[in-house]
Amino acid sequence: MYAICSVKKNDVLKAVETMKRNGYKLPVFQFSGKKYKELERNQAQVIQMCQKVQSEAIYVVNLNTKRLHRKTCGKRGQNVIGARLANPKTTGLKMCSNCMTV
Repeated sequence: MYAICSVKKNDVLKAVETMKRNGYKLPVFQFSGKKYKELERNQAQVIQMCQKVQSEAIYVVNLNTKRLHRKTCGKRGQNVIGARLANPKTTGLKMCSNCMTV
């Protein structure tokens, strides 16, 4: 399973909050409008697409702090999930001041 999000403001934050509340730890994928609509119409393509782009994920989300980090950040914590983001600025997540220049 995956958390599929659009680039709409706070869509990723809402998905992370829902995951935390329900006890899930799923990779987060954020797609631009056109690709998101395409995946919404053809749900069979979701797993194939996510498996393909999972290696491109350079971010992680700390579920405890709801903070966005790069995978290589030393301050990312333990309770993290992978995230492949189209636009980190629209996630609604706080960004780590140690590893983000966004």
